Amino acid sequence: MKVTRLIILLAAMMWVLAPGVASAQDPVKVAPQDYKVLLENDHVRVLEITVKAGAKEAMHSHPAYVLYFMSDGKGKYSFPDGSTKEIEGKAGQTLWGDPVTHAFENTGGDVHALMVEMKGPHKMMQKKAEEPKKMEKK
Repeated sequence: MKVTRLIILLAAMMWVLAPGVASAQDPVKVAPQDYKVLLENDHVRVLEITVKAGAKEAMHSHPAYVLYFMSDGKGKYSFPDGSTKEIEGKAGQTLWGDPVTHAFENTGGDVHALMVEMKGPHKMMQKKAEEPKKMEKK
């Protein structure tokens, strides 16, 4: 009986606390001055990104994404393990990004970009190939 109560209590705590943990890493919540949601549905979230020169963003996460630079940009990513990476994008450049958690510092001029964040596997990718059906002769 005590074990059951403990499991129920832990499940309830996770249900209450988990949304706060996840949303704390959402870039729209961490840096609302830099991110604007243009579209969101079950498949993608499209973000307009405008980061002023010298601006810094706290640690946040992105699922897999496509990034399109509308202006040139330079910056430094800082990762949870303490490593850093300098990045540079040119206007018109498009790149793919795997899921990432990072902080960002804009080390160049104002940056303007569009980001399309993926949400889970697409339904078409989830379908299994069907076995070819045998034709029966009559």
